Amino acid sequence: MSLLDKMDEEVECPETIFKEVIENKRQFDVFIFVEGIDDMNYYNPRLSMEICNKKYHSFNCENKNNVLIVHKMLNSKSIDLTNKVTLFFVDRDFDNDITYPDDIFVTPCYAIENFYFTNEAFEKILSNFFHIDSLKNEDSNDFFNAMKFLTSKREQYIQEMLYANAFYSLQIRKKNKSKKQIVDLKKLKDFKNIRGVKSLTELENMTPNFFSITQNEITTEIAFLNTKPVQLLRGKYFEQAMTDDFRKLIEFSNNKGNQGGIFTKRRKISTQLGKDNFIAVFASFADTPSELKEYLIKKFSCLGVA
Repeated sequence: MSLLDKMDEEVECPETIFKEVIENKRQFDVFIFVEGIDDMNYYNPRLSMEICNKKYHSFNCENKNNVLIVHKMLNSKSIDLTNKVTLFFVDRDFDNDITYPDDIFVTPCYAIENFYFTNEAFEKILSNFFHIDSLKNEDSNDFFNAMKFLTSKREQYIQEMLYANAFYSLQIRKKNKSKKQIVDLKKLKDFKNIRGVKSLTELENMTPNFFSITQNEITTEIAFLNTKPVQLLRGKYFEQAMTDDFRKLIEFSNNKGNQGGIFTKRRKISTQLGKDNFIAVFASFADTPSELKEYLIKKFSCLGVA
């Protein structure tokens, strides 16, 4: 069943956005709708070449449901958006059993954060942010050591989050199928709360009004998540866990000597990396999936832009 069918109540945010689109449709050629305030940091550099000189406006809809509500409003009411491009971006999350309209881009992985933690993204960050040339003899060891540091840290965090992530994803799927029970997952959204937890009882104690889950369900879900953990596990956990590791690499790079046993020479990095700007700082180096490229080509081709 489509998630759109579950949305009987329209909230203030979508109503306001809908009104702003109608009032300003003559001013802009492209309207962009995203889930959160950080999302345009990722999407903007990928949209710039397609938009070219077209005027655009992006809307932070504050969550996925609001993006879908706005989409439904714009498509169900007789609004003339001829020669306009409307772009809708949402994260897949754990909604694998949800059907979305074709004109909504849904990440092929859990969320946009996952695009930052693949080997390919790590390599681009080391090459272009840390300026380590893996093809140069004097840089090759530093590149290898930094990659080993990042991938080993990532594997450590995967093992520390797998059990709780399986519990979290099962709660989400059961919630999507329930019309009555409202589970509170707030505590599970912070990596520091679930790090290394492998007790069903402990996770239940963190989750008010939880859905009952068996150990067999947990085991099956872990096996599934472990098939492609970088893509399937919760991207925010990776961001929360690894921001400090990237900060350490910056610190090592800025100091002389073999800092942390990783870098053999100093490379000055002036960027101040924090938990609030990780997505923006590394946006250019994150993966761009083929599905996103195809979505943009299809959406802009009708205007002869792409």
